Amino acid sequence: MLACGDTYLAGDIDYEEFHLWIILTPTDLNEVVVVNVTTRHKRSDTTVIINPGEHPFIKQESVIAYRFAKVKTVAEIEKAISEGTAIRREPISASLLERIRGGLMQSDHAENGVRFLFREFMLKTSGNPFQN
Repeated sequence: MLACGDTYLAGDIDYEEFHLWIILTPTDLNEVVVVNVTTRHKRSDTTVIINPGEHPFIKQESVIAYRFAKVKTVAEIEKAISEGTAIRREPISASLLERIRGGLMQSDHAENGVRFLFREFMLKTSGNPFQN
C-alpha cells in the first residue's frame, strides 16, 4: 500500500533515464500529486535543493523538477511497481516532505493546475494543506 512520502524509481527504459518520484499527497483519494528529483544543473529550478544523504538514493546535489509535477492514480503507480516498470524506494523524511510541498506552492515552474489539485487534495484529506 502506498502512502504520502513514499518514493519510487520510474523513467524511460529505452534511454535508461530514471528519476526518483515522490508522492506528496495522501493516497486515500486514489489520485496523488507526484514530483520527481533530478540532478542539479546550471538552469535547474532551485526552489528545493536536496543534498546527498537526505535520502538514500540521492548521491549528488539534486533538485525537485516542479515543471514535471503531475497527478497520477494510486492504481497506476501500484501497477507500474507490480509490473517492474517502477521500483519502490525508501520514503522521504517528514521534514523533506514539508520542504517539497512548500516548494510546489512557491515554484514558478509548477503548473497552476497541479498546484490547484494539490491544495484540493490536501484540504479534502486533512483540512490543512500542509499537514500530513
